[in-house]
Amino acid sequence: MDEIILYNSLGHEKQQFVSRGREVRMYSCGPTVYGRAHIGNLRSYVFADVLRRVLQYNGLVVRQVMNLTDVDDKTIRLAKTENKPLSVVTEPFIDQFKTDTAALHIESPTVLPRATDYIPQMVALIKELLRRKVAYQTEDGSSYFSIQRFAHYGRLTGTAARQLQTGASGRVSADEYDKEQVADFALWKAWTPEDGAVFWQTSLGKGRPGWHIECSAMAMAELSEAFVGQQFEPAHFQTLDIHTGGVDNAFPHHEDEIAQSEAVTGKPFSRFFMHGEHLLVDGQKMAKSLGNVYTLDDLAKHGAEALDFRFLLLQAHYRQKLNFTWMALAAAREARLSLAEFVSRQRQGTDDLPEALAYRLTETRREVEAALVDDLGTPMALAALLLFKREVNRTHLANQAVANLFDLFEPVFALGWQTLPEAQAALELPAEIAVLKSERDAVRAAKDWAKADALRLQLEQAGYSVRDEAAGSVVRPV
Repeated sequence: MDEIILYNSLGHEKQQFVSRGREVRMYSCGPTVYGRAHIGNLRSYVFADVLRRVLQYNGLVVRQVMNLTDVDDKTIRLAKTENKPLSVVTEPFIDQFKTDTAALHIESPTVLPRATDYIPQMVALIKELLRRKVAYQTEDGSSYFSIQRFAHYGRLTGTAARQLQTGASGRVSADEYDKEQVADFALWKAWTPEDGAVFWQTSLGKGRPGWHIECSAMAMAELSEAFVGQQFEPAHFQTLDIHTGGVDNAFPHHEDEIAQSEAVTGKPFSRFFMHGEHLLVDGQKMAKSLGNVYTLDDLAKHGAEALDFRFLLLQAHYRQKLNFTWMALAAAREARLSLAEFVSRQRQGTDDLPEALAYRLTETRREVEAALVDDLGTPMALAALLLFKREVNRTHLANQAVANLFDLFEPVFALGWQTLPEAQAALELPAEIAVLKSERDAVRAAKDWAKADALRLQLEQAGYSVRDEAAGSVVRPV
């Protein structure tokens, strides 16, 4: 196994990731299921998927837990607006999330827990925080975490407790809030009429959990031995290996997770925190008011598939902002199809691999592997593969060994180049189109550019696109 280097938000630097045995315990912040995930949300899940796949490529077994937040301010508001039970309004969005992530070739998490299934564990955690006096109850029956009583608050983002002030009360009951508004955060919210039929009757009273406690409880329940049934055993808690999420989760969500978890166990919550950057659209943040919040269905209307979007994401480093444009997506689609067609051609080849090319194959594998273990360097890894593709094309050879190299990395990139239908269809042209293609390749080789242009026009009028490469032209249905 190669040495794996990951950027740890806890130390604000790249650090070597050393596994504690073969299994890696990884928690990924999942969706709040009050609406369909947009492409910005999906970038975070692709990033976590690539991380998981790189770890697996290097011989590790990943137990990944990704939560489904099915109770919070937004889901409750939706249930009340539609006058339906909470589970009824959230279920379609859970199903859609599974469909969208499958389309992106995101591996299913080992466990996909719903917050509403872990209320007893949340209550047990809150009661222990109250017992340790790092949390307190208010007259209405709500419970809050006191950030002033946790000495290490702000370790992740550098936001010290003394910076956080909110009027006279110093408390925030909303699930989501801005940095300037945050102070003591809600662990348990006493029922109010605004909650409608959403509540649980527990030893903490009638109410429901705050957002932050949900993730701590699910992570502890599924990635450590902190619970025996529903009984909390803080001494049994085992520190997580990696916690992932979008950069917007770092504060306050992950900061609050760390505070409440470490205050109740006395141990580090996770060894690594990793955050994926924002996806911009035409240089702007996505917003409904700007009309630039897109889903995978919107991409399909522009003739793109989910895997074209995945390819676009992998061309940028997960810690860099990525600007989404329709032109960039179209270019990503062309590059992905070209790569798939190339692999298909190589799979059908029988030519001997020249010594120089065999050497470059070995070097390319080394370059790709080195890039991937250097903080998931997918842009450099893809660049190495595409450079090798051009080198092979210049030789006009086709060889199974070349296809094998690309197949080796398919479990990491998951771009579908092994079985891409378009790639196979492009190789099986109708007879009359195949004749035009062969004729055009011949006149191009003879440098009869005028005739080549005329034949290109014929192909395009017949409904085919033409892309010229060193090894010949690629013709496929539009």
